[in-house]
Amino acid sequence: MQLIKHGLPNATLLNVNIPAVPAEQIAGVAVTRQGIRRYIDLFEKRIDPRGKTYYWLAGELLEDVNEELGSPLVQDADCSKIELKWMNEIMTDVQAIRHNYITLTPLQYNLTCVAGLANLREWQLD
Repeated sequence: MQLIKHGLPNATLLNVNIPAVPAEQIAGVAVTRQGIRRYIDLFEKRIDPRGKTYYWLAGELLEDVNEELGSPLVQDADCSKIELKWMNEIMTDVQAIRHNYITLTPLQYNLTCVAGLANLREWQLD
């Protein structure tokens, strides 16, 4: 009902993860930011009930990475220090699932890396 009542901003989708535990072990629902994990890339080709092909990430977890915004792997040139502090206080979906929370993570379609775009602007591409 909350989704119908409040809606989402344009070009936003909601990623929902449910921990693989019995219902009585669910700790609650958490609004999260997207976590980062590295996997050994292994995708299984599968067919859904409607006959459509999809690929399931079946690779093993290689490592967790530093998920703090502002770290070398997670940079956004648009974030001020205040925004980074606030954002870093929000659990990632990976962290919340470890604590048996259902996670709600708003995602956007535009995957452009703002810091990377700013960096490339400085290149001399003759």
